[in-house]
Order: sequence, then structure tokens, then C-alpha cells
Amino acid sequence: MTNSSQEVSLQYANIEDFTRDASRRAGYRDETDPAPAFYRVALGLVPLKLGSVEFRILTFLASKPYYPFSPRGIATAVSTTRFPVTEETIPQHIASLREQLGHFRDYVQTVPYLGYRFKA
Repeated sequence: MTNSSQEVSLQYANIEDFTRDASRRAGYRDETDPAPAFYRVALGLVPLKLGSVEFRILTFLASKPYYPFSPRGIATAVSTTRFPVTEETIPQHIASLREQLGHFRDYVQTVPYLGYRFKA
């Protein structure tokens, strides 16, 4: 893992490894440790560049695969002082996340009338 105040690089052999790491990261939020602006995530041979909010949303959803979260629940879980997130902006963040995920976009699913979930 490379760590600077602007970017963090993470590498996973596959989506299952990412899901396991996401479960370990769930609930961790250190307001004194400034989040980087971007995350470079490699899933196998596919490199991704995710914004901090999008990475936090993806990690949060992946921490409980197939469990649906409401936009309010997601916003509460991923919002920080440096990167505040509101319930109203979650659809835009999800759209941005899916765009950044490329062919992995189907891992973030919409659950009608509930919110969003991660498909493992």
C-alpha cells in the first residue's frame, strides 16, 4: 500500500479479496487521519482510480454483500468532515462510482424502494 495525503494504492487478487478487506475496514473512520483524495485500486489486472467518497461507498457496500442500504444509511456511514455526504447526493456518487468501476459496475446494484447493495 502506498500512502500519501493525496492518493492511496491498494491491490487485490480478486473481488473476494476486496470484499474481505472491506469487511475489515467497515466502521473505521478516523477523523484525525485525513482521507486521500483518490484511491488506486487494482482488482486482479484491472486498475481503477476512485475518488475518496466513491471508495468509501464501495467499501461500505462491500462490507456486507447483498445487504441493501438506504441512501441515508450510506451517507451516514461514509460522511467525514473533509468529505461530507448527504442522502440527496448518494445517487450522484453511485453514478460516479459505477462509471469509475468500468466493467465492474454491475457489482453495485440498485435495490428498488430500498437503496443500493454490493453483489459479491
